[in-house]
Amino acid sequence: MKFSDIKQYKIVISLALIFLVCAGSVIIYIAYSQPEELQKPPQQDLQPIPGQSPVPSSTERLHYDYCIIEEVHPDFLKLIPHFVDPNATIVHLSSDDLEPFPEYQKQMADESKLSKKWRDGHRFIGDFIDYQRQFDDFRNLICKYSPDPMCDPRMSSVYEYNGRYFTVGCLSDFGGEAPPPLP
Repeated sequence: MKFSDIKQYKIVISLALIFLVCAGSVIIYIAYSQPEELQKPPQQDLQPIPGQSPVPSSTERLHYDYCIIEEVHPDFLKLIPHFVDPNATIVHLSSDDLEPFPEYQKQMADESKLSKKWRDGHRFIGDFIDYQRQFDDFRNLICKYSPDPMCDPRMSSVYEYNGRYFTVGCLSDFGGEAPPPLP
């Protein structure tokens, strides 16, 4: 090895060390010069505007349901009646029934998904986050017109609205901790 080769290595190593020291100094300066700006967002107006999801506080977990709506092809229900459950109830909904549930109605009335392909007798209509956690109240529509005094809103059902059939499912308490056990 020649003396000139050793000199080149020393120069490259020196330049790399100088670069690392400069980069480290910049990182340390950024991290310690204004730490309060990096740790918390500016406290402006945190109230949600209409159509915007609520912002949880740092100490409180936001609880909501994640819901999915799929349309079921009417011929599929006739050909394979056990698609959902052999004892499934078809619930006929009107606009008045869905008035307290605007997000459910919006998804069911949306005709932009009519061009989507059917897969195994159903097609995806939409999903949404139910911040009001209305799914239990929505399921109670099953028993609204039921002649059965022992009606159970948790039974399997298909919802008919404006001549289209839907299944609705929600993952309860999707955004929070597990709900407490029933007594």
